Amino acid sequence: MLVQAKRLTLYLLKLIGIFYFSRLLTKGALRILCYHGFSLREETQFWPGVFMPENTFGKHMEILLKQPYQVINLQDALSRMQTNPFPPYSVVITFDDGFFSIYKEAVPYLLRRKLPATIYVTTYYCLNQNPIFRLVVQYMFWKTHTTKIDIADLGLPPKGLLSMEDRANKRQIMWQIIEFGEAKLDEPARCRMAKKLGDLLAVSYQDILESRCFSIMNLSEIEELVSKGIDIQLHTHRHVFPEDAETANRELRDNRAVLEPITRKPLKHFCYPSGIWSRNHFAILKDAGIDSAVTCDPGFNNPNTHRLALKRYLVGSNVSKIEFEAELCGLKELLRRLKFPWLTTKSQEY
Repeated sequence: MLVQAKRLTLYLLKLIGIFYFSRLLTKGALRILCYHGFSLREETQFWPGVFMPENTFGKHMEILLKQPYQVINLQDALSRMQTNPFPPYSVVITFDDGFFSIYKEAVPYLLRRKLPATIYVTTYYCLNQNPIFRLVVQYMFWKTHTTKIDIADLGLPPKGLLSMEDRANKRQIMWQIIEFGEAKLDEPARCRMAKKLGDLLAVSYQDILESRCFSIMNLSEIEELVSKGIDIQLHTHRHVFPEDAETANRELRDNRAVLEPITRKPLKHFCYPSGIWSRNHFAILKDAGIDSAVTCDPGFNNPNTHRLALKRYLVGSNVSKIEFEAELCGLKELLRRLKFPWLTTKSQEY
């Protein structure tokens, strides 16, 4: 009911011209959009905050093209932060992680419409062409109709059937499997565990593997995008970025070691994994030669915005067309400043 009331309110505000005036008031701000993956199977139903149908993305791009927004590339936007005003209604399009579905569903549309974009690629699963372990486990638990499981079959305690009829119990079992797999197993063992889990939950791991719905682009696909003008940038190697300088620097080095031979240029732009960031990261990033870093914090950017804490609008299939327009025009940004949280959208961690 609250969601419907919010959307109705936004329609009324658009009808009386508030969207138009909001756009004028925020004309000089930089908007950065953040997308993740696209639906090849049931990803939209599984995680609507992160995945979306390709046709929804197309509708978003049509709004950008039909209204007075100017889509510019990331480097141009950053250059203008220091020297020139942004073009009126500037928008930068970004994608996180580098899912295969970006390559398959979103990039062809961008190329047809000549829209620039940046993809921040995490590279462990780029080299290891398997579905992302934790996403596979989460998806299987979402998909299954099985109500009991014996995780001893996976090498985990306790022995005996565990009930998954209670949502909290089911979630606890799921995270026990994820944490064990990520902390204790190597990649081949994680794949074997995921396949066995699929057998226990009656969800085909092979189908997930073949569809590549939770897979990252491979090296040749990234190279193809680079050749077509898509900007590829850094997102760590293992999708973690702690405040410990040694570990953080290793993540950047490993990420660069995979991507820079393909891009044939130094990579200087970064995306915080899961949108988790701290000012303690700034010194690490500066020492590593990083020129900009994007968060998942909602908001617009201006010349006073810290270049290592750029704000973005996280877009998923759970965002309606009117909410997307309200964010683009600046109304939601103005409401955030005026402390009207019920009409705004919270950032989601991924």
